[in-house]
Amino acid sequence: MAAAAGGKGVVDVRRAFKYRCYPLRATLRRLNQAIDEATTPIWNACVRERRAAFEHYLRKVEAIMVLEGMYAAADETAVRKRVARSHHWPTKYDQYALIRKRDLPPEHPYQRYNTAMLQCVVGQVDGAYQAFWGHWRSGDKEARPPQESRHFDCLMFRHSRVIQRDGYITSSGWRFEYAAGRRFARLTLHGIGVLKVRWHRSIEGRVKAVSVTRRRGKWYVSFSCEIDDFSGACSPLPASKSCVQQDLRQEHPVPGGADPNLAGADNHTVNMLSAMEGGADPNLAGADNRKCLRSCARRGGADPNLAGADNVRAGTPIRVRGGADPNLGGADNCESGGKTKRGGGADPNLGGADNGRAAAGGARVGGACTIWFPDGAFLCDSRGRTVNHPAFYQRQIATLRRLSRSLSRKLEARKHRTAAERERIAALPRWQRDRNIFKARRRLARWHEHVAAKRTDFLWRLAREYAERFDAVTLYTRPAKTPIQYAITSNTALRLCDAAYGRFETMLRQKCQQFGTELTIKENPTWPQQKETLRQARQWQDLGKALRTAKSALKKGSHKRLQSSLRDCARAVTREI
Repeated sequence: MAAAAGGKGVVDVRRAFKYRCYPLRATLRRLNQAIDEATTPIWNACVRERRAAFEHYLRKVEAIMVLEGMYAAADETAVRKRVARSHHWPTKYDQYALIRKRDLPPEHPYQRYNTAMLQCVVGQVDGAYQAFWGHWRSGDKEARPPQESRHFDCLMFRHSRVIQRDGYITSSGWRFEYAAGRRFARLTLHGIGVLKVRWHRSIEGRVKAVSVTRRRGKWYVSFSCEIDDFSGACSPLPASKSCVQQDLRQEHPVPGGADPNLAGADNHTVNMLSAMEGGADPNLAGADNRKCLRSCARRGGADPNLAGADNVRAGTPIRVRGGADPNLGGADNCESGGKTKRGGGADPNLGGADNGRAAAGGARVGGACTIWFPDGAFLCDSRGRTVNHPAFYQRQIATLRRLSRSLSRKLEARKHRTAAERERIAALPRWQRDRNIFKARRRLARWHEHVAAKRTDFLWRLAREYAERFDAVTLYTRPAKTPIQYAITSNTALRLCDAAYGRFETMLRQKCQQFGTELTIKENPTWPQQKETLRQARQWQDLGKALRTAKSALKKGSHKRLQSSLRDCARAVTREI
């Protein structure tokens, strides 16, 4: 979502509305065919041309530095700038010649597809390289240019003229038809087919582009829209699901009202029993508790209504004092005999969330709030709130280990196939050759998708809460890349990667822009001292690597490698983090 220039109090931004879509069988075949015949070859051809130009540029820089005897990092920067000004870089207008239909034979595959779709692939390559050059010019030498892809799973349609009417949106290459109150809409791609779209929310603003993407076997359609007055234009946040994380739950259900931990299920009789006599209990996902007094709580045994959870004390089946509550997925209710919620204080089961305004919801508090990232938690603020690390990745690391080992065993078994087995498998259709490996990869990809979705949902909700509640927010950033590279333990690095501080900062900026909240981003005061320590560690590491290379070059008598090692040593002394 990118911001555009607007008047005072008005923000013009680009926002994407993403929907799940279900292509018909013939449409699915044509979509895969378009990816294999059009988008992937165009992407790879443009990347190869730009990569060849970039490699030629690096060779020129290397030759000039060797001729002039330059070894310092400052000299290298000056040479790069001088060569870049005189070097020819392919632009998207130059690469449009690759897809110009009048220069292609009539039987060429590009002739069957919309020109706007083909031009968007070239534009995406250009955008990816512009992002790479932005990182490169800012001093990020670890930035890498875009690479060739086996499957470029994206079909984009962008046109300057988009017609939006009540009930349909159309432009060159596509037409979208919808109706209020219907669950599904209809997207027609010219030359490809029809896709059924899950219509769960309306589109806001003016549609500028449409993209159809494939992710792990699922298809999605995204509408990139331009919204003039973005403040307050967003629809309300959907309700939380019942599977709330353990460290984000409320301590107890709210008596006589809707319980947010149970997706709004009514707990009017929470003080008596969890089970409703002779009917389905919404707190137990509809399990029948017709004999709640006899079967719901079995003394010293497993309760079938709780999926076998043990209710040792039948007299208190709802909340186990000083232990884990099976009704809340193991959330700790140490003060089960106390109040339902803590008024105006931090609840540790919510990661420090304030339950003082449980009845008011997310009302705006006003004032200013300062946020920083401590070492022992995800974030702290000036209002006394502490949010613990969600640790979505770390909590399910055992599942990741099991899925990774399953895939590794199948890949290892493929290496040790006999000649007869290879001949038998080669005779099979392509989709039957390695089905077990494909399924193992799909399961692993879905696990990563599930963890990423939970993390994204957590960050969006937290960013929206701060932007919606306060008038001004000050965020002290925490550079995560360098601490991850030089973390003392692997668990520390894993926790920093799982936290996604950069994504939270981006989301908070977008939400503050939406709700008109003033956001100030500052550098953490303790970071310069940490940066100096990490810089020295980085210098010693780079120097050790360069000296080992120089020693090897002396033994082999390689003058070129020795010169390269001397330049690496000079860079290591002057390198900045």
